[in-house]
Amino acid sequence: MIKRRKLGVFALTIALIGSVTFMTGCDHNGKQEDSKKKIESSEEPDKKEDTKYDLKETVVTIDGKAILMKEMMYYIYQSEQQGNYYDSLFASFEDANESFWDTEFEEGKSNREALKEETMSGCILYEIFQNKAKAEGYVLTEDEKESAVSDAKELYASLTEKQKSIMGLSVKDITKIQKKVLLGNKYYEKIMKGIKIDEDAVRKTVDKEAYRQYDVDYIYIPTVNYDEEYNPVSMSKKEKQEAYDKIKALLPKAIKGREFDDLIGDDEEQLESGSISFIKDDNIYGEAFEEAALELKKGEVADKVIEGDDGYYIIKMVNDNSAESYESEVENAINNAKNEAFEKQFEKIKKDHEIEINSSVWDNLTLGKITYDEEAQQNLQN
Repeated sequence: MIKRRKLGVFALTIALIGSVTFMTGCDHNGKQEDSKKKIESSEEPDKKEDTKYDLKETVVTIDGKAILMKEMMYYIYQSEQQGNYYDSLFASFEDANESFWDTEFEEGKSNREALKEETMSGCILYEIFQNKAKAEGYVLTEDEKESAVSDAKELYASLTEKQKSIMGLSVKDITKIQKKVLLGNKYYEKIMKGIKIDEDAVRKTVDKEAYRQYDVDYIYIPTVNYDEEYNPVSMSKKEKQEAYDKIKALLPKAIKGREFDDLIGDDEEQLESGSISFIKDDNIYGEAFEEAALELKKGEVADKVIEGDDGYYIIKMVNDNSAESYESEVENAINNAKNEAFEKQFEKIKKDHEIEINSSVWDNLTLGKITYDEEAQQNLQN
């Protein structure tokens, strides 16, 4: 069973909307590949809008200002990009019986419903926070203004023709919204800096033993092949025996302390070495693998070949008490505490503003398919 943490939707939405270029073909520096070419071609042609949504309908009114469906499409698109990305990951889980969208976020509420709520919250937040930022004298720098323009062009260039038609947003429209987001983020950051959390108290809420991490080196040889559609096909008894004999021949040298990488030749095609980290009951590589690993102390090598779900293993316990997963979970808990404190503060802020959601429009929208395009989803999965 793959463990899945509940999605922190509100914090996710804020971070997501604050980054307009999410999943638009970025390299490791956060800059879009071939961006010059894409930006040059990003100016939208004059064409008639073709969408089943009335982009001129009011979705929500905030302090007398109407936010139209056209602007809301920006927030919907960002949320759907994230949701569809998670959905593509869910599809790879062997034990996934439903999509990310329909998986329960909390009792009585799906991820789809939770993310829709926070899409609206994000829209409301940036409208209010932009105005508060202006009132307190915050302004965008010239670099930030230029970033808003270039990011808007990149986002527009990443949209399929179908998405452009559905959303009806131009580069100019996206730029305006992105400037609102950037300015609103300045006020958001001000609030977050003022939130104080007792980190020591939060740390005590995380069970260190439950997140005790085990770091393991392994040598592996497969006992399955894969067909053209990547479905596993078991090897014959003869092939499995040959695989077992091949990896077992390395066991004495491994026990004597030879580095696992050194035991495998450069031209070896079957055997492979690697490292994994897990916490108890993850069962990433199967129960037999985990049970054998948990019997080892730091530095020990299992005295026999372990048969996993899809191959044979030689395993070595590198560290039987790593704090990495624990520290990661503590960081998550601290961030969650800060986000919860922010949400409470934001709820108080909203009470000072007139907010009216047009339920006849908003309630009829199903998040997940509004800006969906199969072509875009395939690009996301690739």
